[in-house]
Amino acid sequence: MPRTLWVTLTAIATLAVVGTVVFRAGDRQTLVPPPEAVGEQLLRQLHAHRESRTDQQLSDEVQSQWPPHRLRAWWQQLEQQVGEVDQITGEGNAIDHDRAEARVAVQGRSRSATVVLRMKRERGLWVVAELPPSLE
Repeated sequence: MPRTLWVTLTAIATLAVVGTVVFRAGDRQTLVPPPEAVGEQLLRQLHAHRESRTDQQLSDEVQSQWPPHRLRAWWQQLEQQVGEVDQITGEGNAIDHDRAEARVAVQGRSRSATVVLRMKRERGLWVVAELPPSLE
């Protein structure tokens, strides 16, 4: 058997195993980003004024309810509360099957806030299922 064919078959078999683990076995943190990493990524996109690039972090329902201009206004409200944002850090999560809560710390110049995002699994990945109307 040629070496190229052997490498190709090995790669296909590996991808099949990974796909099975992620989708069939319900992997929630090993091969997919954990909820707090997705939440942190979302807030970093908003901080960089990339509201239109948040599709991967938001559920289909949230995308329809939170257009880019509304996301921008939500982020501006957060910035007004904490001051200029210095750091965004995923702090942890609480997972219950296909639902989770992710905590993301936002450190500003004036104060810090913890954003709690409700998450769900959609197409095998964690996405934000609900943005909080207010912050802790």
